[in-house]
Amino acid sequence: MVKHYFLLLIFFCGFNTLFAQEKGNASYYSDKLIGNKTASGERYDAKLFTCAHRTHPFGTQLKITNTANKKSVIVTVNDRGPYHKSRVVDLSKAAAKKIDLIRLGIAKVKVEVVEPEASLEKSINEPLPTDSLQVPTIND
Repeated sequence: MVKHYFLLLIFFCGFNTLFAQEKGNASYYSDKLIGNKTASGERYDAKLFTCAHRTHPFGTQLKITNTANKKSVIVTVNDRGPYHKSRVVDLSKAAAKKIDLIRLGIAKVKVEVVEPEASLEKSINEPLPTDSLQVPTIND
């Protein structure tokens, strides 16, 4: 049963999206963008740990590791981008500060999806509410 859900998840999300590990450059959002709508419809907030990624679905949690100093941060995808070819992710200012990206502006990073298997198993193993399983009756 778990295998069937897992295969469906791979089909809908794509194998690369679930297990891909990327390496490349990261940058961060300008303060001029604070309050602007992201592609997901949320407003950009520099204090939140969010990012822009080209392919991962909105809501995906990513672990971003600065390869120079090994500092990492967990961010949530809420925007599309970056639109610069040499970059793989754009970070919020709070996330950039956490991995010491602010001073340099750009840094080499490793991007990993955070535990897709664990979140899948959690959602599959959660019991359905018993009241949703009741069959409605028709009264004459």
